[in-house]
Amino acid sequence: MSDKLYCCKLIDRSENPEITTELLIAMDYYYSSWIDKEDSTMTYHTVYSEVEGEELKAAERISELLEDWASFGVIIEEVETFSIKQEDWSEVWKKYFDIQHISDLVVVKPSWLEYDEKPGQVIIEIDPGMSFGTGKHATTTFCLRMLENLKDEETINDFLDAGTGSGILTIAAHKMGYQNINAFDIDQVAVDIAAENFEKNNFSADDIALRVCDLSDYNKEGKTFDFVIANILGHILLANKEKLVKLLHKDSLIVLSGVLTTEFDYFSETFCALGLKEILRESENEWTGGLFQKV
Repeated sequence: MSDKLYCCKLIDRSENPEITTELLIAMDYYYSSWIDKEDSTMTYHTVYSEVEGEELKAAERISELLEDWASFGVIIEEVETFSIKQEDWSEVWKKYFDIQHISDLVVVKPSWLEYDEKPGQVIIEIDPGMSFGTGKHATTTFCLRMLENLKDEETINDFLDAGTGSGILTIAAHKMGYQNINAFDIDQVAVDIAAENFEKNNFSADDIALRVCDLSDYNKEGKTFDFVIANILGHILLANKEKLVKLLHKDSLIVLSGVLTTEFDYFSETFCALGLKEILRESENEWTGGLFQKV
């Protein structure tokens, strides 16, 4: 393994910088995004690789696409490349994260910041590292609210976090008292970081069923769950729609998040045609998430 990360940084002045993150994901890049707390109109996206030269290829490829991206409202002010020692990575992104109040109950904080906890609050300590899931993204906050809203449902005896990323939803579920927690992610790095974040929150990966696995290959034994959260990009959810529905038994609940608002009607119709019923939907920025039940 290289002791360096080779990075391509984009300075984004778009009104909706999350569109850029979708484009980077579609290009299969590993990346992190941060909003400048001193200038909220500026977002930094950093694409990274352990292979020298990949950052130059990324910069060239992205630069060639900027004119096309502009048609989506994406305004990239600058593209630059650099390298950094792996152990210095945390120092690059630490300044972009602060304490987030998801609700009166749920607070997300990086481990290096102090917070005066109020009685009864659920405090999630999260250091995302090179993995998606800090609580800042609209799709994640929606999922956290759904976990909070359903935490006292007596019919929920097992829970699945599909695409756990940094582990933030699994940590929230564990701290809210959910039982028989299962989680998986396709990325070994994400699973490793999730396990580290579990330790920061005073439990271990041994306390849940955590696996490295692709959604299309998960759960070949046919187990069903009372409650599933799939915070995964919409096109991946659609490609695995039958598989997701098979994770449910009658009356099971599933949160589907990661869908652009403009696509959600079609998305809901597609899943409802497979035996689900939409219970509610919530939109934030250009994203919409929904809670569904198998009927």
